[in-house]
Amino acid sequence: MVNKNFFRQIHLVLALSVCIFLVILSITGALLVYAKDIQAWWNPQYWSVKPAQTSQLIDYNQLLEKAQQAHAQPVSFLSIEQDKHKVWQGRYLDGKYFNLNPYSGEVVLIYDYTDTLYGFTLYLHRWLLWQQDDVYPLRNWVSTSVLLFILLCLVGFYLWAKPAKRLKRLRIKAHKNKRIFYYQLHSVVGVYLTIPLVLIAFSGLTFNWSKQTSAVVEFVTWGQIEGRFPNPQVTSTESNTQLNWQEMLQQAMQVMPNAQLQRIYFAKPDEQVVMLRVKNPGEFHPYSYIWFDQFTGEVLQTQDASIANTTTQVWNFRYPFHIGNFAGSLVQFLWFVLGLSPLLFVLTGGYIYLKRKWF
Repeated sequence: MVNKNFFRQIHLVLALSVCIFLVILSITGALLVYAKDIQAWWNPQYWSVKPAQTSQLIDYNQLLEKAQQAHAQPVSFLSIEQDKHKVWQGRYLDGKYFNLNPYSGEVVLIYDYTDTLYGFTLYLHRWLLWQQDDVYPLRNWVSTSVLLFILLCLVGFYLWAKPAKRLKRLRIKAHKNKRIFYYQLHSVVGVYLTIPLVLIAFSGLTFNWSKQTSAVVEFVTWGQIEGRFPNPQVTSTESNTQLNWQEMLQQAMQVMPNAQLQRIYFAKPDEQVVMLRVKNPGEFHPYSYIWFDQFTGEVLQTQDASIANTTTQVWNFRYPFHIGNFAGSLVQFLWFVLGLSPLLFVLTGGYIYLKRKWF
């Protein structure tokens, strides 16, 4: 009994330590599942392309020219949408983002990332909105809260597993009084959701504490993660030739003919290597790359993540798994529900605590 009470106290202390962060992460995490869809529905003129306009894409030379004319800044990267009814998104070298109609080249919106519903929610979810230049001072607070939440789930699971008659206690008796009902709701739902919540929370940790979490993945899978190759180094070449982006991109994509182009990272002013992020068949998320020289069009290096080892495949799966974007709309909705489920634990756990303490 002493042992169980000890773990109950641990469970309570952990819950009180993370409850505020948990509410924020729960709401923002669930909202992120549909945030892009919501902002496209709310302002379709900025995020969607009318079907009548989806006749033929203009070439990349015109796209980049029109994008730079709209803001008088070089383009840092350009994201390519596979859905023909969505605008393409990009970022200028000064950090401003833009939405671009790929059929006309019109820049329909220039904005700061946090001005959008998705951007604001993402910054709140990952970094609690506090940013100083390229530093996010609260990111470790968020990660620490997530780690404590994982411990909270495991301690809660232990409290269910320790006593006898475990399976009989996996029932919710609605006819019981409120305190018993909420206790059963809290514990039973918690047991069923422990594994998915722990995995989702752990996948979230990988984006900040990558060194530590990658070591865990390598230990569990008995392998080594193959990181992204560094950018190849080339000798600077003076060139007055007009860059033909359409031809160079088509030529570069020929080395991976079955891949989908997802994003173009243009060379910085003092560099000349362009990096393409592509998605090969068999990938849940684009982690394959092509590097080429922007002056000569020569492909310098490639990395095909679809043939990476099992450990790397597991590691690369963390992002689509974390956001529920790997098996269609049904799983996406399930992830939305899972994202909100910590709110249930906060409310029912809070009720049980207050009932026991004050009433």
